[in-house]
Amino acid sequence: MFINTLPPTTNQAYRCGKGRLYMTESGKLWKLGAQLMVQAANRQPEGFWKDKQLYVSLIFFDKSVLTADVDGRAKLALDAVAAGLDFDDRYVFPLLLDKKKGVVSGVSVLVTDRIPLDQENLPFTDVDPLPLNYICAACGAIVETPPDLTLIDSGTTFLCSSCGHLTVIDLETPRQRRERWEAQIYS
Repeated sequence: MFINTLPPTTNQAYRCGKGRLYMTESGKLWKLGAQLMVQAANRQPEGFWKDKQLYVSLIFFDKSVLTADVDGRAKLALDAVAAGLDFDDRYVFPLLLDKKKGVVSGVSVLVTDRIPLDQENLPFTDVDPLPLNYICAACGAIVETPPDLTLIDSGTTFLCSSCGHLTVIDLETPRQRRERWEAQIYS
């Protein structure tokens, strides 16, 4: 989905006063408009996005990559997407932020419950697949995954090219892991 305007920066969207942080009118208006666009683009049944680990990609497009302040705009963009799809953004892991030069300004949004690494699942097909690197649990080296890898999930195992040890990717949150183990122990 594509939100056809850039969110205001943090300094434009939020203000401090009387000891608290509040959202400005421009922040509220942008969030509401983006939330409605996201709701209109959603093709999943109600409740589909609730209480599950989500991968979110936000790619900010602007006429110049130097003017697209990604980190200052990411919070408001993620809040609008979360409100539009009715999920809690604490379940977002990982969150990919990027900026690219574009003919129009806006935010490309991809939300999925699996981590896509193939071109078909990326927001724009002219974008190269995401490189995936991990830190080896044994030697601490940064290792690149095989190029033919299209999806990873919990339990995917990688062989370190530096030391030869195996690293198992765990995408469960501590709460999910505890619930899974408690169900096995107490059943």
